[in-house]
Amino acid sequence: MIKAILCDIGNVMVFFNHELTTKGLAKYSDKDAKYIGAFFLKSKARKKFDIGKLSSDELFQHFKINLNLKIGFEKFKEIWCSCFTSKNADLENLLRKLKNKYRLILLSNTDKI
Repeated sequence: MIKAILCDIGNVMVFFNHELTTKGLAKYSDKDAKYIGAFFLKSKARKKFDIGKLSSDELFQHFKINLNLKIGFEKFKEIWCSCFTSKNADLENLLRKLKNKYRLILLSNTDKI
């Protein structure tokens, strides 16, 4: 018997596209979006940040220095979060129908920014 339904946020409840973040950062860097995308994927600092071993400010400083970003932390946060594009309306409607029958649980590795 099903008692609970588990959902993730990224590309389940809310759609995202990291290209929006890399293109946004490229506007404030001397590096292009392709370079920034590769840096983003390979960054050990981002991976440490994802598991809570690096603060938001430390991540920002790492990206700022390595990508030569000409922005402050608030703009960085705005661009970092720009990857979220829209909510999954179909899933939202389904969960609304199921919420009275099942326990709904959200699990995610969404970061502090």
